[in-house]
Amino acid sequence: MKKIIISITVASLLNLAGCFSMTEISKEEFISRENKDAALLLTNKMESYQLEQGLYIIKADTIYGKGSKLLDDGTKQPISGSIPLNDVIVFNVEETDLLGTILLTLGVAVITVFFGLMIYGGIND
Repeated sequence: MKKIIISITVASLLNLAGCFSMTEISKEEFISRENKDAALLLTNKMESYQLEQGLYIIKADTIYGKGSKLLDDGTKQPISGSIPLNDVIVFNVEETDLLGTILLTLGVAVITVFFGLMIYGGIND
């Protein structure tokens, strides 16, 4: 019984976490978005910046806020400042993938039921 409760709890947590993906959008879409989701920006100097959700604003033609600069060795350097919108060539934002979340939840549920039946069947033999 405890294993079933744990399995259902894990499936529920996965559903709450959901599946996220980075989606490339246009400059106009980036500017007009009301909710400031996490963003990954690439500039014309080939510098990558990761902006955290809700920690940046757009005024006129500049992005102000906090985030990280992604360095060539894979590490992150915290930054606080501004990036001109005209310098950004690629805009990626983090979005929830509803279909992926549903499929993940269903997959976990099927696996949970399968193992539950195996364990229950193994105990009764």
